[in-house]
Amino acid sequence: VKPLSKLMEIYYNSVGSNANFLLNIPPTPEGRIHEKDMETLLSMGAQLEIDFNENLAEGSVITDNRHLDAEHTGQMALENDSDKYWHSGDNPDGSELILDLGDEYDIDKIVLGEHIRTGQQIEKFTLYAQIKGKWKKLASETVIGHKRICRFDEIRVRYFKVVIEKARCFATISKFEAY
Repeated sequence: VKPLSKLMEIYYNSVGSNANFLLNIPPTPEGRIHEKDMETLLSMGAQLEIDFNENLAEGSVITDNRHLDAEHTGQMALENDSDKYWHSGDNPDGSELILDLGDEYDIDKIVLGEHIRTGQQIEKFTLYAQIKGKWKKLASETVIGHKRICRFDEIRVRYFKVVIEKARCFATISKFEAY
């Protein structure tokens, strides 16, 4: 049985990197999940509830430097509707989304997601936070896909920026969350 810390590490490195989380929990000879496994999974669920308790981006504002049309602006990345998303248009490289939380908060995770029904398009992106008026790079990653969890040391911040460095045909973001 893996300890909770190891399971959380596996979760962040798999689900947080646009992959599946394979638990590998076999049933007992009686066809049940072992009590130790159940305890660990319940603990993991509780930890995830703590880690993702409040999305501080809800009710915030996102601006962008380009979008396909009025129905696909950066603000759509904050909608809780799978049919609403930001779309870069035909020239995605260099596209920027700036999240304004409205106030400073202590944050250590940004969760991004592409509008996966239009395909996985983003090949490289960079995440920044504005600290003392200057943009500081927090992460430079490859794909976003269904879900990318960018983790970093906790910082007190109001603004985040995502820059699409490289995409196939266009870029989409349907999820932009802050924890």
